[in-house]
Amino acid sequence: MRRPSAWMLTTLTLSFVALGHAIVLAATENQPATYTARPGDTLYRIAEACHLPLAALELANPQLSNPNELVAGQQVALPTV
Repeated sequence: MRRPSAWMLTTLTLSFVALGHAIVLAATENQPATYTARPGDTLYRIAEACHLPLAALELANPQLSNPNELVAGQQVALPTV
């Protein structure tokens, strides 16, 4: 069995500038990247800012009853596509 490479064992941090503020995403091998919702965020705006298909973002977040009404501080899982 192959040993995992060093990058797989460390936390990957990606920074994006979108929606007028910086978004910091963090992911590990076993944990998906997440986004912390800010006032006024919607899944559509997050999908656009992170260059993700909206459908993939919705599938990664089945706990969200209304994707147009996110609460500030709510965690949104970001799928790998």
